[in-house]
Amino acid sequence: MVKREPAKLKKVEDLFKGEYKESTGIDTPHRVETDEDTYSRVNVVATVEDTYLNQDKSYGSIQVTDSKATIRVKAFEETIKYLENIEKGDIVKVIGKIRKDEDGRYINGEIVKKMENPEYAKLRELEIKNNNKEKNKENKSDDLVVQEDVIE
Repeated sequence: MVKREPAKLKKVEDLFKGEYKESTGIDTPHRVETDEDTYSRVNVVATVEDTYLNQDKSYGSIQVTDSKATIRVKAFEETIKYLENIEKGDIVKVIGKIRKDEDGRYINGEIVKKMENPEYAKLRELEIKNNNKEKNKENKSDDLVVQEDVIE
């Protein structure tokens, strides 16, 4: 059984950094690799710029932005219900898998939830900053361990 990867907290602009790697087998999901991170599922908070829902409700998409970048979120029959009440200007939390097609990268939406409190976007930004600070501390302590090993 393939273990489900956690959805990493990301800014929309981060989703375009790094190299997109296609899956090489059932145990390896499509993923993005950067110098700092590797991920296949994301958790973003962004503002809806545009919405689309086809007539038979088998496909829909929203375009979301964090003011620095924009990405599409696609939904299909099993997840289309999440887009039905989303409108332009809403702040949404999106959890999904990062994918790539001929138009570029997008999120295959697993969950799209409207955030009622507009301050949630600011809270998410602080969460990401805090996570980055923690990673930097870990990297610095790893460097110290390596340097200590070299000295001994």
